[in-house]
Amino acid sequence: MVGAVYVKTDSGVTFEVKPHTRIPRTCKRFCGIMVELLEKSCVRAKDSGEVLIRVLKEPLAQHMPENARIIGLSYSSEKLVDVEDYLSAIPDDSELVFVVGTMVHSKVSKDSTDDYISVSGYPLSAKYCLGLVCEALEQKWKLLQG
Repeated sequence: MVGAVYVKTDSGVTFEVKPHTRIPRTCKRFCGIMVELLEKSCVRAKDSGEVLIRVLKEPLAQHMPENARIIGLSYSSEKLVDVEDYLSAIPDDSELVFVVGTMVHSKVSKDSTDDYISVSGYPLSAKYCLGLVCEALEQKWKLLQG
């Protein structure tokens, strides 16, 4: 269902995090992982050698799924939607990619998205915004029954 999470830093470096990656709990270990990522361009699982996190080269479109629908989420968008209604109208065979700013007032580039929406009339943190998206996807895919 989720192929990866993509993160773009303020300095413009974009990296991909596989969904089964366990993010370290301590700041020291997290910083160690980030240093390894920036030095080696990837972080591998110790036991299997599988790439868990990797730096992506430009253009980013080459790394996206073939039928990806790239949706920018920003408070500054003039297109305010009910996120559940919006996502329920998208065909199930679409690969969804959500682009979210890391800060409440950060901007998402409209040029790199297929659609540019706002899910609230108020500024939201990335965590809360993605929480709304996840809940809407749970409803769409009927993950929580009862």
